[in-house]
Amino acid sequence: MKPKEYTEQMVSRFVDSIEKHGKDWVKPWVGKSGSLQWPVNGSTGLKYSGCNVFGLMIDGAVNGYTSNKWGTFKQWKALGRHVPKGPGGRVLKYGVTIDDDKDKAYQWAKIYPVWNECQLLDYEEPEAPEPTDCKVIKHRDIEDFVAALGSDVQYHGNRACYNTLTDIISMPESHKFLDTKDATATQNFYSTLLHEHVHWTGHKSRLDRDLKGASFRKSYAYEELIAELGSVLLAVEFELEPEPTADHAKYLNNWLDGLKDNPKALISAMADAQKAVAFMHKARSEAMMKVAAE
Repeated sequence: MKPKEYTEQMVSRFVDSIEKHGKDWVKPWVGKSGSLQWPVNGSTGLKYSGCNVFGLMIDGAVNGYTSNKWGTFKQWKALGRHVPKGPGGRVLKYGVTIDDDKDKAYQWAKIYPVWNECQLLDYEEPEAPEPTDCKVIKHRDIEDFVAALGSDVQYHGNRACYNTLTDIISMPESHKFLDTKDATATQNFYSTLLHEHVHWTGHKSRLDRDLKGASFRKSYAYEELIAELGSVLLAVEFELEPEPTADHAKYLNNWLDGLKDNPKALISAMADAQKAVAFMHKARSEAMMKVAAE
């Protein structure tokens, strides 16, 4: 499979998931099983990056894998694990080759087959954790993460939104968040808070994401897609596993039309989402260093 075919297939599966699950389009990535985590290499322990994060999460969700560990045939074999016959997932790897004789650099991309730990013949499924309380329980790591950003979050009303003009995030109080069929009140509250903070990174004083224009990549729907993808990344990182709120369901048709007309937009949105997450981590680190220096 060529890299172009790989990205086109990922977009196709993403669109199919939206069409299949309706307003619960993120369900294939974040569910109530308590198993979704950031994909890592089972041999090195390093996190996958780029579009491979979403590609492997989709693969894992579609196939019902409960492990987030992946590896090539040789990597699993070196660990003494037993890889079955048959296909696994795929990762896309980019690189640069330097030709000293011609004084040129050539970019390349290659697809590598990988297998999830759940596919291994010697894999044993761990016992499922007990269900958690459905009331909003304070998530200390996310609370500390958000506090370090220095964002202006105001809790009032019944609407969650980010105002680019005032640079203020508005959130309903936590007690107003209820359980849904696929998520606890805690998950719903924090996923919404993280979603709005991804919007917050797009301010002109931060990443300066420009929404002016008529194309899908410059539309409000595209910004919503970035925020949803970014909130998924953060939720997985903090082991929150949320479901999207119904407020964002109205943008699904725009996402579908835009992605079908411009498949590369999804890859771009994934990249923008990861830039937003990276920006927040950097801002948090700088704030912590400043406090430590005082």
